[in-house]
Amino acid sequence: MCRKLTKTNKLRRWKGMVGMLRIYAPLENPENSWRPLLAKEELHWQIGSPLRALAYCWCGAAKGFPKEVAAIFAAAQERELQSMQLLFAFPEFQVHLPGGETASQCDLCVLARTELEQHVLIVEAQGEESLGPTVQEWLPPASLQKGKRERLRAFLSLLELEEKAAANCQYPWIHRTVAALLEASRIGASNAMLVIHAFQAPPEVWEAYEQFLACFGLEACRGGITPAVRRGGCQLRFAWADGNPACMRR
Repeated sequence: MCRKLTKTNKLRRWKGMVGMLRIYAPLENPENSWRPLLAKEELHWQIGSPLRALAYCWCGAAKGFPKEVAAIFAAAQERELQSMQLLFAFPEFQVHLPGGETASQCDLCVLARTELEQHVLIVEAQGEESLGPTVQEWLPPASLQKGKRERLRAFLSLLELEEKAAANCQYPWIHRTVAALLEASRIGASNAMLVIHAFQAPPEVWEAYEQFLACFGLEACRGGITPAVRRGGCQLRFAWADGNPACMRR
């Protein structure tokens, strides 16, 4: 069983783990400004890469959300979310996480607001490439890697998930969901969201997303936003947006 979170103190402790310089400059274009930030440029900047597609999609949206992302807010069942506005977006954004030295490098971190509240969105590009490891693949039961065990325990505690229930969930999505909660807490936002921005993702990716949300007692909605669940002192939501296939050819 996972412990119930005394999450306020835990999140305060994690905020102190941030060590990178937080000075940012506007992007000129995806090629000259986004591409150099990639951890694996040769892998992720090929034509047809979902991360490259994400870069061109968001940079092509000028001052707001891409059309398909704006559409999920416009159609949100929670009326307040319909007023969502993008404030700032940070590509390849790093969030330091507990239980290890490696930061979570998120595809895109978005600071947004509605008429009443601030929101942190972590956007994950997803395409035809294979999914990342599940929890049990990332950390086999007999693992002796103490750092991995500590990191997983901290993640699942924050998300209020049991390891057995999360065993077949995609570890990267757990990783990014925790990053969204930590960054929301760091800036004092009361809302966090993981957005899967899918570019020609095969059916098994959607099935994995459905299974992932089931761990939170939520039902997946393609092109929509889930109801909120409370985690880490924040209202946590999930969203799926199908990206413009033309971006895969950029």
